[in-house]
Amino acid sequence: MAVTGLKMFGVAALGEREDGPLAPQTASVVVRELGAVVRAAPYARVEMSDIELDDYQQVVESVFERHTIIPAPFGTVFRSRDQLTRWIELHYAALSDGMHLIDGRCEMRVHLRPTVAKGAGAKEINLALIAADTFRVLRTSATAGVHLRNSEVHTTHGIAFLVDRSHWQDFSALVLTQSKQTEGVDFERSGPWPPYDFVHMDLG
Repeated sequence: MAVTGLKMFGVAALGEREDGPLAPQTASVVVRELGAVVRAAPYARVEMSDIELDDYQQVVESVFERHTIIPAPFGTVFRSRDQLTRWIELHYAALSDGMHLIDGRCEMRVHLRPTVAKGAGAKEINLALIAADTFRVLRTSATAGVHLRNSEVHTTHGIAFLVDRSHWQDFSALVLTQSKQTEGVDFERSGPWPPYDFVHMDLG
């Protein structure tokens, strides 16, 4: 299949006079201080696979190490550089607002799972209620928070929080404290992640 399109991994905030590749084997489409991180690719649907997902995450997280980045939805492909440039210009104000929200911040994910019960008569856990209480307590110390949509109510419940990078350890300690105060549920923390769940691009 001919390489005719541009696969976009995200839009990053650029430093002064910075217009080179932001990650290995990528290029940048620059509009003012914003740079779309792209790679030449067929203008076709990107098939979901472990290889493609790993590549997507590696590029986004490589850029995230040094820049504020709004990750693009997986599999985003534009027909041409001109089409992508027009899209950035059209959504410039919204992208700039999104950059302001996530600048200097990262995502922590917290997954709650019932502790494996041992013996008969174990107390039944209302995971959804516990997750709601946990969200309410922790949300006050984060910039933003969302319940992850792929959670399975009875077996696991995922929550994501947008946290200042400089306060990562403090917030992690709050999660640990909440975990110790919650019986029958295991808390699994992960991150820091790029803000996958907090700024969503309009690709309509």
